[in-house]
Amino acid sequence: MVARPLSADEGGYLAIARAWAQGRALYADAWVDRPQGLLVLYRLVDWISGGNPAGVRVMGLLAGCVMIVATSIAVNAVAGQRAAAIAAVLTGLISACPVIEGYAANGELLTGALVTASIATALVANRGGARMGDWLVAGVLAGASLTLKQSGFEAIVAFAGFLIVRAITKATRRDAVRRLVAFAVGSTIPIGGLLIHAAIIGWDRWWWAIYAYRAQTQSLWASADWGNLQRTAKFAAPILAVAAIASVVTLVRGARRVWRRPGWVIGPQALLGIWLGAAIIGFLSGGGFWHHYWVQLVAPLSALAATELAKLRAPHRQAVLVIALGPTLAFAVWVYTAPRTDWSQRATGDWRAHLNEEVGLWFAHRHIGQPNLYVMCASAGMYASTNAIPGYPYLWFAEVRHGRYAAERLADYLADDQRGPDFVARVQSVNACDPSGRTEKVLQRDFHQVDTVGPVVILQR
Repeated sequence: MVARPLSADEGGYLAIARAWAQGRALYADAWVDRPQGLLVLYRLVDWISGGNPAGVRVMGLLAGCVMIVATSIAVNAVAGQRAAAIAAVLTGLISACPVIEGYAANGELLTGALVTASIATALVANRGGARMGDWLVAGVLAGASLTLKQSGFEAIVAFAGFLIVRAITKATRRDAVRRLVAFAVGSTIPIGGLLIHAAIIGWDRWWWAIYAYRAQTQSLWASADWGNLQRTAKFAAPILAVAAIASVVTLVRGARRVWRRPGWVIGPQALLGIWLGAAIIGFLSGGGFWHHYWVQLVAPLSALAATELAKLRAPHRQAVLVIALGPTLAFAVWVYTAPRTDWSQRATGDWRAHLNEEVGLWFAHRHIGQPNLYVMCASAGMYASTNAIPGYPYLWFAEVRHGRYAAERLADYLADDQRGPDFVARVQSVNACDPSGRTEKVLQRDFHQVDTVGPVVILQR
């Protein structure tokens, strides 16, 4: 899927990163409800790749490889090589499953790479002795994960819970406090950089974008889309079921050991359980429950499951792995045996990816290399396919409907014959984007239809 058109999130992040790089004000003229670290990463990849959108998918591929290797290293540190190999197989195949968008450079995959690297670093350091430098590095990685996505707090929560419990226990108190301090210092470095930049650009607009907007429009506490959870769970449940069951067995075994031995000192394997708990909280906190949300659960479930499956006899272990990975392989075959144009629709139900590519070809055939284009109003991947830089800040449907002064700004932007777009690719209906009717009047007055690309109507000023 490296050469496929970018998803809505990938294309939107890339478009915002490019607009920011060209001098647009972040969280004002170029708006997204994600921390700066994600956009810095997209800017870096866009620069390295020379503007080739395929670089975004390569970044996702590398992030997936990091997550696989780091999960294996973490499991090896607590359960040995056999469990580590199982963890690598589970993480690699499940995370790449197309029905959870494991091929895309979404926030969950990129954050997962840093989270697993942080946990692997700390567990290796724990096995090798009290090396404070390693715990400092683990903190930096954990803090960096929070600069990519708000739900990337799982490593910080997992380590904080693990080390605080060990600090309460007298036998491990001194060492745990030292490690907690080193980890906290490390995590403040990337988080501090993020907050300094927020202070420079303005606290109000940063806070609105990163926290207040989602808290008011969609999160676990506001308008959570439970229907979408049921829909995406139909795809995620089969590929995660065996890993989830094995993880529960591992957690129950650990809880029974603690219950039977009240004086038992919490060991490093308990960190995997706390990690899963933090990942579940992060998964739920978003409230949207899109296909790619499930990527956040793959590594901790695979890690815990591997520690349990490694205990089985070889024939039983192989049989369980076949059962665990069968649905993943079946979904992959189902998606990739379809015509290439149907891959994204089969994987996630997104019918726009192929159309984005076709619109890009429409402009290319007319030798319009970087069109002054507005995509109405929610197919952000089209900006990547057309190489266009958005002039309107809101690229996703929810933001067009709920962003600050979004409807007014849209109508004003389209009416401006100097700074407004030369072309409009109408993907959704005008009334769905702006029910007030003002935008429709501007389009009728200032634009005319020149062509259609499937259901997409191309308008020109």
